Amino acid sequence: MKQSWENWIGSILFLAIGFFLLLHLNYVLRPHKSWRRVYPGYYAEAKDSLDVVSIGTSAVLRYIDPPHLWESCGITSYTLGTADAPFESFRYLIEEAEKTQNPDLLIIDARGILITHNDNEKFEQIVHIITDSMNHDIPRLQVIQKEVSVFTDRLDYIWEMNSYHDNWETLTAKDWAYWDNQEALPLKVPAIVMRVKPLNTLKPDGDVKVSPQPLDAGIQEDLTDLLEYCQSLDTPVLFLETPYRRPARYDGMSQTLESLVKSYGLDYLDLNDVADEIGLDIDTDFYNTRHTNMWGSWKVTEYLGKWLKQHYNINDKHSEAVTEDWNRAANLEEKLVTAYMDTSQKDTVDPELVDDGEDSEE
Repeated sequence: MKQSWENWIGSILFLAIGFFLLLHLNYVLRPHKSWRRVYPGYYAEAKDSLDVVSIGTSAVLRYIDPPHLWESCGITSYTLGTADAPFESFRYLIEEAEKTQNPDLLIIDARGILITHNDNEKFEQIVHIITDSMNHDIPRLQVIQKEVSVFTDRLDYIWEMNSYHDNWETLTAKDWAYWDNQEALPLKVPAIVMRVKPLNTLKPDGDVKVSPQPLDAGIQEDLTDLLEYCQSLDTPVLFLETPYRRPARYDGMSQTLESLVKSYGLDYLDLNDVADEIGLDIDTDFYNTRHTNMWGSWKVTEYLGKWLKQHYNINDKHSEAVTEDWNRAANLEEKLVTAYMDTSQKDTVDPELVDDGEDSEE
């Protein structure tokens, strides 16, 4: 009888160790480029060290520059944002974010709610970028269940080794660093965008007065779910719409969304209304019609940081270790920009820290 119990215990331990190893090998085999580095970077942040956490798409990640928000306002921040992330997943991403952080404010990407996904193949890639970056935990399974309708298709999302087992042949030391799915981002974002694309205007339809327009059909149930969830949180929530070249139709939809959000007692800030006050220059501050480059993000970040400190109780006291970490990030960004702008030093800049401006949204 004793021998039987020992065999059972040995078998259970063997299976547990095997599962543990396979789980972490999933993290190693994943691709670790660009957007896929956002979540491991978040997990690497010191516990309860972030004052502000943003959830959404590149419409927040490309506009809030964490090192500059720290340098200008003393606020530590991070954006869990990937290109075209579906807003139905936002509530689960909030749950994931709050596992390791207790921020003073949550920012929700309002523009992400207005995105329509019509390309199924592209949408699958978008969902993979999120789920193939998250820790294996309940919020990740909830995202998969919400965004992947066919049950049998969910297996490739749940156990990503099915898709990436061939990566064995090209693994590097950098990949093995993701063993625990934590890898700090030196700039708190995957990279900064330095490219410039002049725009002729931020108002393609002119200064026409637009009345509120109905939101796209089919999003009401998920939007209500998100708003009710945000309403239930103890943490203040701000829905943020960043400035871009916004067509009149979306101007009208934005008005409807703002009214709906406020009807739940939640805050809404549309920075399109204050683009001139922010000081955005259409000739120098954008890299496409929907995103600011680093120069534009600095302006948005400074304006937003001051606004946040005026309207919320944002912590400005941090441990010595956290302060040192954020000072390093701010100093690195400053050195990077200086070198990039100097033609004699530009070639010395780490290409992983400078984005060429291309992403899946444009």
